[in-house]
Amino acid sequence: MRAAIDWSERNGEAEHALELRATLGAWLVDMSRVDEATELLTGALAKAQPDSSRAQISLYGQLARALMLQAQPEKGLEAVSRALEIAERLNVRGPTLQLFITKSWALSQTGRFREGIALLTGAMTIADRENELPARRRSRFNLSSTVIIEDPHFALKIAREGIDIEEQFGFNSASMAANAAEAELMIGDLDEVFGLEARASDVATVLGAFMIGNVACAAALRGDWEGMRRRVAVVEQEAARSSSAQDMAELGRLRAFIAFAEGRLDDARRLALEAAEFYPRSTQQVFNRVLAGHAAALLGDINGVRSGVDWLAEYVTGAAWADRSRRTLEAAALALEGLTDEAAATYRRVIAEWRDDEMPFDLARTLLEQALLLGGSDRDAAAGREEARQIFAAMGADGLVERLEAGAAKHAPTPARTGGGRATTPVQAEGAAPATR
Repeated sequence: MRAAIDWSERNGEAEHALELRATLGAWLVDMSRVDEATELLTGALAKAQPDSSRAQISLYGQLARALMLQAQPEKGLEAVSRALEIAERLNVRGPTLQLFITKSWALSQTGRFREGIALLTGAMTIADRENELPARRRSRFNLSSTVIIEDPHFALKIAREGIDIEEQFGFNSASMAANAAEAELMIGDLDEVFGLEARASDVATVLGAFMIGNVACAAALRGDWEGMRRRVAVVEQEAARSSSAQDMAELGRLRAFIAFAEGRLDDARRLALEAAEFYPRSTQQVFNRVLAGHAAALLGDINGVRSGVDWLAEYVTGAAWADRSRRTLEAAALALEGLTDEAAATYRRVIAEWRDDEMPFDLARTLLEQALLLGGSDRDAAAGREEARQIFAAMGADGLVERLEAGAAKHAPTPARTGGGRATTPVQAEGAAPATR
């Protein structure tokens, strides 16, 4: 490709050379070589003529993707908006669907979550109607990875549609399977996570490797330590080639989740908070903040729980799963503050919602937290531990309750008091992280 670019430039075909640079930039982004892509695309735009051209549409569009992966969503939104302006001015219709998909990503990353989802859903609908295969595939990949913090079941449906399309046309489905596996993991259907590993194509990209990473998380929940380590080694080998902030955040999420599954709650909290800073305003940051909050709850760290609640309240709106996770952490905070009546009432509400939405993993984790934090002060809490154990056992995660209890016992919280008053000395863990603002 670089030889073709050099030939075009030597023979006076500057516009064609720019188009080739945009194509090469897209390949580099797909391979997670984001720093190289940004340098290439920025240099190409510097060479472009001041007048808008078709090549600049592609260059700005690919630059937007690279900037997004470098955790620069505002600059990414500016670049993709510039590409759309040029396309409209030149009456170029072809690339607009891909640009809409990129813009929806940028909107979601800049705090305009519902607007981004609406644009992305519209782009997917148009792609289906017009049978634009690349946009059909990419829209489903992006939508399933974005809407997951709203509704994991819907995210799973979209990801499975994407897998079907990939397989129908002979594409590698591992990246799409990664999104499906993440949704199945959140829901708690571990058999399906392993089934996706058996179904998916060979891992060919870093994104595809994260499918293996989600299977590693499922293996950790089931106590299959050898299987977990073997899969983590595959992910780390692929991720070592990446310069994407998104990939680093996702790798951090996997490491934190595995630590949680092992009962290493201090490590889970620390790893999740570290990973949360790699890729701001992303689904990965939401997952990491929620996981850090749950680890803090089990550790009796009121500051850590409140940090998670405050961050989710400030930065995440209009996403049902994230909102319910926030209210679940709020129940834990109330329990740690000694407000047991309020905590019990809040737990009852969120437990009913997790149950109604068929989210067994979140349901079991919430039941266990309620049991540990409210103890003998609430009759529902005592029964909740046994139900949590049964739910996890049905997933094949025997021993998970005991591992989490052992991790929590190392930092046993002050027993909650019965009644509505605040505890005189709230429990605080060492090194509790402040809320991100």
